[in-house]
This record gives sequence, C-alpha cells and structure tokens, in this order.
Amino acid sequence: MSAIAESQRLGEQRARNKLRANILRRVERAAKRKREADTDYEQTIDRAARVGLSHREIAAAAQVTYGTVRAVLTRADTNTATTQPDAEPKGDSEAGEQPQADPLAA
Repeated sequence: MSAIAESQRLGEQRARNKLRANILRRVERAAKRKREADTDYEQTIDRAARVGLSHREIAAAAQVTYGTVRAVLTRADTNTATTQPDAEPKGDSEAGEQPQADPLAA
C-alpha cells in the first residue's frame, strides 16, 4: 500500500513541476494586465477631474466611493510632483485652460 501512495505522491509532484512554469507565466501576464488596467483607470479619473467633473460624479460613474476618487487624485498629484519637480502649477501658463474652481467650494 505504501508503494502505491509513494508512486501517487511522486506523480503529483512531477505534474506540479511541469505546470509550475506555465502557471507562473500566466500569473505574470495577468499581473501586467492588472497594472495596465489600474494605470488606465487612474489616468481616466485624473482626466475627468481635470475636465471639471465633480469628484462625486466621477465616483458614481466608477461605482466607487468619493474617498476612493480623492485617493486616486491625491496619488496622481503626488506622482506628478515627484516625476516633474520643475513643472508649473496646473492652469497657470497653459494656453486655453482656465483655473478650475474647487468643486467642494459650492
């Protein structure tokens, strides 16, 4: 009986080893797609805010909380500040852009 159990265990281990590389490649590809989707999501939220949509409108469209939108925008501002330290504040010198009013001020 123990020889059968040992044989079965070895067979399972070999099968696991053969599948390991393929499964890890699939995990890597899925992680890359997730990162790309997250980046696209964050950029789209940032774009919607720059256009002047309220954070509550964006949150409703994204089916997330208002706080989630604020966190995404804060992260986007932080990333922009760290990657472009010499960048001018938004709307100061860019042609055709008007400074955006704070949506919470109303």
